Amino acid sequence: MKRFLKSTPGAAVLIGALALVVAAAGGAWAASGSGSGKITVCVSKSDGTLYQAKKCHKKDKKLSWNAKGQQGPAGPAGKDGTNGTNGANGAVAGLSATKPGVVEFTGTSKTILTLSLPAGSFIVQGKTQLGGSATSAGYMNDSCTLADGSASNHAQFSAPFTPAQILTIRLAETSLPMEIAVTSSTPSTVTLTCEDVSSEGTAFSTGASDSVITAVQTTSNS
Repeated sequence: MKRFLKSTPGAAVLIGALALVVAAAGGAWAASGSGSGKITVCVSKSDGTLYQAKKCHKKDKKLSWNAKGQQGPAGPAGKDGTNGTNGANGAVAGLSATKPGVVEFTGTSKTILTLSLPAGSFIVQGKTQLGGSATSAGYMNDSCTLADGSASNHAQFSAPFTPAQILTIRLAETSLPMEIAVTSSTPSTVTLTCEDVSSEGTAFSTGASDSVITAVQTTSNS
């Protein structure tokens, strides 16, 4: 049996469209007895009509294309990729404590400032401004220590008094920096302590001011 489709000026377009329709229809126009999934139609040379036959008429053109086959099995799963390298560690946390006023420790040793730290590793820096005065010629000898119970750093300042603009007062002062590495599995406390080691001068006094302790956490200290 033959099926006919009237030709139009866009016959070439219709042929292409027909191929898609036939393929989507599951091969309803498959060539008779082919069993290969190939779709074949004939184009009449005289009037451009399409028809299906096992063999086209003489001088008529035969068109054929493969029908869409069944979906094949899924391919094997791809291999897992390798993990990227870890980035560099940055600073984790910073802690600080300050004591802007003057803490006098004439003739004794006194705690100037403390800073509490959580468990971990830290680089700790301390700084304080030492000063002494007397109303006569003499000297001052002060010592400060930054410590956490296991690590410590000492700094000392010794100097004669220099006459001030008011001649009845003589002065000496400096800034002392200190630094320690702290590693502890439990919370710890860093303490800045200063001591009046020795001195000479009438009405002598000494103290620490503008004191600071700063701690920056690290991955580890070596």
